Amino acid sequence: AADAAARRRQLPVRAAAVIDAVEGTALEVLPRTMAWLQARPASFESIEAAAAWCLSSGMLQGTSRAAAETSVRARLRWDAAQKAWVWRGGVAGGP
Repeated sequence: AADAAARRRQLPVRAAAVIDAVEGTALEVLPRTMAWLQARPASFESIEAAAAWCLSSGMLQGTSRAAAETSVRARLRWDAAQKAWVWRGGVAGGP
């Protein structure tokens, strides 16, 4: 193929293959993900508290506290009735 490309000749395509390596990995971590969803708090008093939980639980890894606060803010919304930060949207298996 490199030789044909160097000579600017096109090779006929005889087959194509798609390899999905993500599905198996996703299935392997599914039990851990379900356990994490069931253990997560329903609400937080502050973004800082949410970021601290995300870091200590392993939801976010290898990131600074400031980066965690930025990331988690997008996943939460302020609930005025509860006066707390709650998770955006519903996730099956979680609060």
